[in-house]
Parts: sequence; structure tokens; C-alpha cells
Amino acid sequence: MEVGSLFNSGILGQSFNWWIGQIADDSTWRENVNSGKFEDKEAVPGWGYRYKVSIMGMHGQSIDTIKSEELPFATVMYPITSGGGQAGAFATPALRQGNVVFGFFMDGGQEQVPVIMGVMGNNLQTPLQTKTEETGGLRYAGTSGYAESKKPKKEAKETVPDADMGISKPTSKEEGIEKAALGAMGDLVNQASNLSSAASSSLSQLRAATAARNNTLGNRVGDLVTDPDALAELAAERRIGG
Repeated sequence: MEVGSLFNSGILGQSFNWWIGQIADDSTWRENVNSGKFEDKEAVPGWGYRYKVSIMGMHGQSIDTIKSEELPFATVMYPITSGGGQAGAFATPALRQGNVVFGFFMDGGQEQVPVIMGVMGNNLQTPLQTKTEETGGLRYAGTSGYAESKKPKKEAKETVPDADMGISKPTSKEEGIEKAALGAMGDLVNQASNLSSAASSSLSQLRAATAARNNTLGNRVGDLVTDPDALAELAAERRIGG
């Protein structure tokens, strides 16, 4: 096949370049998405969901080498089940600042058009800094999605849930077994306490009922009790007393 000088083999997949990086401080990209409904498409300042990304090996860890607002915009590749936006078929990406993402360059070796293919998962054992690279944190370090941004989101301020900021250190197998056993013992103690409280409450109710019955029917030795309700209460008292 003959090709001209404008032919770029990388676009056809002959030069597929991977990358891994981190989404920058959200003040550099969140204006791409309009937070509410709009009548004029020209009112949207950006092109939908795009994210500024710092790419490992290409952009230095220090913002002195390249500022976050100067980083390239990366678009998002969606699965076929999400649609492409036509006819109301679309999905909203759940990416946040600090997420570690990976993808490829659409323009091959020129490496100017990054596309996000996926995101690396986080867990409770990962230490998360509460500042972005623009507010005193380190680029490429674990960062909370609620980290302090360079430009606040107007008057609203998100409340950080404890689960997002908590760090659980890994334990040995023996420590895990011991912790589980102590937890089970605590559950049993609570159950026993609840049963004891219930039995005590039932006994108090029966004693009150017995006193009321004695006042009504009498409690003379040799009396023959024939009332069904009274007989049932007496039988219940014997079971609890035994």
C-alpha cells in the first residue's frame, strides 16, 4: 500500500504506546462539565469529561517542572454498554482528583493525545494525603478524592467521610483469627445480656400479673383455680422459676 507523507502508522495501531499517570487537582479540569442544565451549548466552557493527567516518566513529580494547568487533557474511553452520548445513551465517569489511571496515546509516538482506559483501585490500607500537588501534597502519591483543592468549589465544601480518610494496617493471620474470636465472644456476651434482660422483664410482668390475680381471686391454701388465664400464668411462672 502506498502512503503519503501525512500517513501516521501509530493511529492504525502499529505503534501502541501505553502510559500510567495521576489525575491532577480538579480545579484544572472541573470547569469542563456544566454543573446544571443549559440552553446554549456554547455556554459549556469545555468538552465534557476530560481530565488533566500527569504521566509518569513524562512529567516530573515536582510542579516546578510543569504546572498542573499545563498538563495534557485526557479523554475517557467507555465500554460499549455505556453508549457514546447519542440518543441519551451515556455514562458518567466516577473519576476524582488523585486517581491513578492508565491508558494509551491516540496519536501513537507523538504522545500528545492521551486516552484513559481504566483506573487503579484503592483500599483502606493505602495512606492518602489530604492535599493535592497544588496545595502542598506530592504528585504521584496516594491522594484522597476529598483532598484540598487549589480553587474551592464556590461556597460548597464536601464533608469527608471517616471511611475515606481511615487507614487500616494489615495484620498477620494469627492476629486476624484472634480479632475475629474476640469479636464473636463480644457478640455472645451481648446476646446473653439481651436474653437476661428479656427474661427479667418477663418475670417482672408475671409477678405483677400474679399480684393482681391474688387481689382479685384470693390466694388461700386449698383454693381450686379454674380460670384458664390464671392457670396459664401459673404455668409460665413455674417455667421461669424452674
